[in-house]
Amino acid sequence: MLLQKLERGQCVPESGILCQPLTLNHPSIGAPFKSMWCVIEPGSSSDPDQHEQAEMVVVVAGDAVIVTADGMVDATPGTVVHLPPNSCHIVHNPCPDQPLILLSVYWSIDQRSSVTAEGE
Repeated sequence: MLLQKLERGQCVPESGILCQPLTLNHPSIGAPFKSMWCVIEPGSSSDPDQHEQAEMVVVVAGDAVIVTADGMVDATPGTVVHLPPNSCHIVHNPCPDQPLILLSVYWSIDQRSSVTAEGE
């Protein structure tokens, strides 16, 4: 069993927010995805982000406003948002006094295809 908690002191700036990559990303674990905690400070937003990986964002604490070319959605704790590959997105924390905590899980199309093939 492996446990890893969000440690604000281990977060590094990425895309205008604070991120802590999870040890599940280590090759010895063999996970078919990568993941990281993301913290968006009160009243702040991520930089516009666009990448070749698909991404699943889980809102853990706080309220998020996620903007893509498809529109804008409000996301509360327990909400899961799927962002397809190459989807430009911005995540806003509209709360003036609480950080927004997200879990980001992302994978490449190649990773998804290999997992699907193994599960068939």
